Amino acid sequence: PELKRHRRVLILGWNETVPDLLAELERYGSEHFEVTVGSTSPVDRRERMLVEHDFEPERITLQHVNLDYTLPGQLRRLEPERFDNIVFVASDRIESHESDARTLVGHLLLRELLPSATQGGPQVLVELAESANLSSFPSDGSEILVPPLLLSHIMAQIALRPELRVVFEDLFGAEGPEIFFRSVRQYGLVDRDVTFADVSHAVAAHNETALGVRLRNRADTGEDEILVNPPRDRSWRLREGDELVVLAIYSSDRRTML
Repeated sequence: PELKRHRRVLILGWNETVPDLLAELERYGSEHFEVTVGSTSPVDRRERMLVEHDFEPERITLQHVNLDYTLPGQLRRLEPERFDNIVFVASDRIESHESDARTLVGHLLLRELLPSATQGGPQVLVELAESANLSSFPSDGSEILVPPLLLSHIMAQIALRPELRVVFEDLFGAEGPEIFFRSVRQYGLVDRDVTFADVSHAVAAHNETALGVRLRNRADTGEDEILVNPPRDRSWRLREGDELVVLAIYSSDRRTML
């Protein structure tokens, strides 16, 4: 996808990591972000936390809105369809299971109002507080993140291999490498029997790094199947709609390989 110079981002909910998220967006030099934060958390509390994190928006445009995203009317008045990205963050003011329950309700309401990202709707990222709730959460095309689970894996890897710390810092840094889902058609791989080695060569020719494949409607449940770092001799027949998971870096006019 082409790099959007101006991006509207809607953050639903509030916790202590939101100031860090805003600070990260502030550091992106090639994009301008117009951010709206909607939460039941009082605006003065949010602004106080931003001051405590030494964050003052300069490049991004920031607007605070008081709302309860589990109420259909309030969510509808926010006009979520006009945003490019929507992020649900887990509340730090209530128990984690209750926070995930609110997130589930809000996400269901949002999906009733919006088309999916594949149909031109906003891309939706959901933060859950507990990995145990993953099985009961219908993604409906949204991406789901469980920070405690992710951080535990990262900490374990760094404990075993300290040199990986610089890799993670680069991966999660501002304007560092990003993970994209790109159509197999962009690499001329539709209706071809290929190994992951073939995929890696095709992606490298575009100055990108192959991480895996997303096979549409292939799992036993009929859902997408995502394979990360499969054996290089693993083979598939890639079909229309399948995607490759690639790692690339945005630059001013193109993406370059890590």
